[in-house]
Amino acid sequence: MSYKGYPTFEDVEQVRIRTWNRVATAFNIYEDKGEDALVSYLEQFSENDKALIRIVFERMVAMREKLGAKEGYEFVKREVCYREE
Repeated sequence: MSYKGYPTFEDVEQVRIRTWNRVATAFNIYEDKGEDALVSYLEQFSENDKALIRIVFERMVAMREKLGAKEGYEFVKREVCYREE
């Protein structure tokens, strides 16, 4: 499933991975198309999904500011995708 050509990752079963993929997509949309396009992408998700996306998105922004763009992005990716349960 996709929204205006952007994937929604509905087929990804793990919540952490699905959320990360959505955050990465949302961040790219924001960088490429701006806030209005980002809001449109996020509108399709449930309130719970939006809350998860928001938490990880804000963490990524904070870590990019602290560590630099690439390092912050990769740090949060590792935190979300590779942490042990």
